[in-house]
This record gives sequence, C-alpha cells and structure tokens, in this order.
Amino acid sequence: MALWGAVFLVGASLAAVFLPIPPHGRFSTPQVGNEADAYFEASNGKLTRVVFDGVRGREGEEYRHFMGNYH
Repeated sequence: MALWGAVFLVGASLAAVFLPIPPHGRFSTPQVGNEADAYFEASNGKLTRVVFDGVRGREGEEYRHFMGNYH
C-alpha cells in the first residue's frame, strides 16, 4: 500500500511539472488602477488589463488594454 502511494505521489509530481496548467481568469491587484476597479484577465492565450474610469467599483466606461500573449 505504501509503495503504491509513493508511486502515485511521484507520478502526480512529474505530471504537475511537465504538464502545467495555463492561467485562466481574472486576477485583481490593488495597486493597479486608481479609485475604480481594475484587474488582469487571462483567457485564450491573451493577457488583458481591464480598467474602469468611474468614481468607484465598476462604474463608468470599461477600457481593455492588450498586454501580450502567453503559452
């Protein structure tokens, strides 16, 4: 039983190293933006910065700035 557990652990570790999962979703950073909401969005191999020009939160116009591609 312990041998199979060790084999599984080694196999899972190797899979995590050689088959990484790309980032996907929205990543908030408090230092990005001014008073309104701002975040980074990663999807379909593209990284985009999304900024709102409202007074607070997600008010006002939404601006998307393409930052680059990722693999």
